[in-house]
Formats: sequence, C-alpha cells, structure tokens
Amino acid sequence: MIAMNYNWITGAGWKPVILFVILWSSYPLKADSSDNRFIVQAKTVEKVIRHCNVIIRYPVLSTPKNTEKQYPKINEINKFLKRNFLSLKKYRDKTLCDPPPTKNVKFNFTLEVNYEVKLNDGKIFSVYYAGLDYVYGSAYPNNTFKAFNIDVYTSKLISYKDLFKDKNYTKKINDLIAKNLLKNGIIESVSEFEHDKKEVYDFYLTKDALNIINIYDFHAVQAVEAKIPFSELGDIFKIQ
Repeated sequence: MIAMNYNWITGAGWKPVILFVILWSSYPLKADSSDNRFIVQAKTVEKVIRHCNVIIRYPVLSTPKNTEKQYPKINEINKFLKRNFLSLKKYRDKTLCDPPPTKNVKFNFTLEVNYEVKLNDGKIFSVYYAGLDYVYGSAYPNNTFKAFNIDVYTSKLISYKDLFKDKNYTKKINDLIAKNLLKNGIIESVSEFEHDKKEVYDFYLTKDALNIINIYDFHAVQAVEAKIPFSELGDIFKIQ
C-alpha cells in the first residue's frame, strides 16, 4: 500500500529508482517594499513513483543582511512551511499509482502545488497554497486551496479568531462577504448566501485587506474569494 505522506515526498524508505529533483529559483514578491521583509526563494520537489507524478513548489525564507537577530524563529517557520507543503496525507488510496487504463497515458495520478506570497512585511508572512490534482478518467481535476498566516516573531500561525477584538464578529464578516459576492456577480441577492455562511473561514492577508477563501465547497465556484478591505472591518479587527 502506498501511504502518501511527508516521507513519500522526501524519499524516506524508497528505492533509488524513484526520480527526485530539487530546483531553486527566485520568486517575484508582491508584498510591500519594507526593508525588513524576508527574502523568498522557491524550492521545487518533483517525484515520480510508478504511475504517480507530483510537483510541489514551496517557499524558503531567509533574512535580509544584518537582520538575522530580529528573526530568531526563521528556521522554525521554514520547517513548518516545508512540512505542510509536502504533506500528502489526504492521498492514501493504494490504487492511485496503478497503471492507467489507457496504455498511451503515462500517469494515473498527477499533483501540482504552487504558491503565492500575499504579505511579507517583516511582521506577518502570508502565503497562499494552490494544489491541483487529477486522477485519470475523472470528470475534472480537484483543487485544494489553503493559506498559512504566520507571526514571524513567534512563528505561530495566526488563526481566524486571532484577527478580531470583538467576539461578535461572525455576523459582520458574513454580511461583508455577502456584499462582496453580490458586487462581483457571484450571487444575485444577499439572501442566496444564507445557507453558505460559516463560523470560521480560511483566509490570507494582504497589506490592505482580509481575503476569505474556500467560501464554497463545490467545484464550479471553489476558487471564489471575497476581498474585505481593512477599512470596512472597523474596530473589530486587530491587525492593521
């Protein structure tokens, strides 16, 4: 049985016939111009196991010159990012790497993971994870969207609840999401969002907005996001 977890990517316990390629490249940042922001490089891990092909790109951080002492947790942050980007615990089906039913198709299962740095201001590191996997013969590929929002001084994840001062934020956030979806033509009336409201949302941060992701679970609108400017959140929001 193939247990696709962290060891599956790092190669622990596998024979040398497995292709293992690591590539480095620079990554174009979209954060502000703060001198304290991290230097980010993209690391690419590619692995072929029987009829499975996996390509994962993840960020590796380093500190600007003469700022090393300001960020003693950088190694912990890098370990966290590596572990979470390379973790494939959800893929445990032992048939995934079986030969595809069609001879001229090389892979029965493919997975590609990319990322985008959303905020890198020297205080918070917010990175967006986008995974696309496909099992041969499926009607459409499967998307996985995640975000990791890290306090760079403590290396702790910033949770959704950590964002708010007021405990009664749920209604306001849901109202703002519905307003955003209506504005962007995703829904035709605010009432359409009533059954999709949640208590907790996945999110990433930019320099001026809270961005809500995974609002919907079904494939057709899985990528829909709601951008809520900090100015609309008022005094319920902790992070400014």
